[in-house]
Amino acid sequence: MFAKNLHDGLKVSSKVLHVEYDDPLYHALNILEVNREILPSKITKLVKSIADNNVLHLRPILIDTNYNIIDGQTRYKAAKVLRYPIEVQIINKDDWTYEDLITINTTQVNWQPKDYLKHYRSQGKLDYEVFNSLLSTNKITIQVLVAIYNEVYLRKHKHMNNFKQGKIPKGGLDNGHVQDVLYKLNKIQHAPTMPLLTERTKKNQEFQLALLKNFQTSSFNLESFLYNLKKYPHNFNKLGGKVAFEAEIEEIVYRH
Repeated sequence: MFAKNLHDGLKVSSKVLHVEYDDPLYHALNILEVNREILPSKITKLVKSIADNNVLHLRPILIDTNYNIIDGQTRYKAAKVLRYPIEVQIINKDDWTYEDLITINTTQVNWQPKDYLKHYRSQGKLDYEVFNSLLSTNKITIQVLVAIYNEVYLRKHKHMNNFKQGKIPKGGLDNGHVQDVLYKLNKIQHAPTMPLLTERTKKNQEFQLALLKNFQTSSFNLESFLYNLKKYPHNFNKLGGKVAFEAEIEEIVYRH
C-alpha cells in the first residue's frame, strides 16, 4: 500500500533490548520503593498467564539508565519466576519523575490508598510517616483517618485527592482533634459492650463514619454512650450500612 516504510528516517528516542535470564542486566533491575506494593497473588496469577501464553516480547519493561523499573515490576517478577527472557526499554534517568510513575501505573490499574501511602513514605514525607503510625496503632481505614484529619465524617473526594497528591493536614500526633477522635473510637472498640463488638464491626468503615458524625453533635457524651453500651444490648454486629449504624447509635445515645 505504501511505497516505503513509514518509520524510515524517524528519530529513535529510546531503545529496546532483548534480555536473557543469564544476562547480568536481568538481575540488576531495581524495583523502586516508591512504586506500589507487589502482591504475591498478582505474581502467581501472572506467572500462570505468561506460562499459558507468553507475550512478554510485546510488552517491554520500562527502565531508566540507573536500571530502575518505571513500569512492569510485576511482569519482571513473574518472568523471573519462569526464567523467561524479557524485553527492556531504556530511557534516560532524567526523563521521568515520581509523578510520571504514578500516572503510568494508575492508567493500567488504579492505585489504592495504601499504594499512595507507601509511595510518599518512601519519598521520606514525614506527614505520611506519622499518618502511617496512627493507622497501624488504631483499627481504622485510610479513608476514615483522612476524614478525621479533615474534621469531617464523610469520605469526600477532594480530601482523598489531596491525600493522593501528597497533601494532608500537618501535625497528626499534635492535632488535638485527631487525638480526641482516635481516643473515643478506641474506647468504644474496646468497651465491654453487650454483646461484645466483633472485629469485623470494629473495623467497619461505615460504623466508624457514623460514630464520627455523632462525635460532632452536642448531644453525644462518651461516658454516657459507653454506660448504655454496657447496660443495654445493641445490634451493631448485625448492621451494614451507615444509615443503619447512625440510627442505632442515636437510639443508644438517648436511652435512659
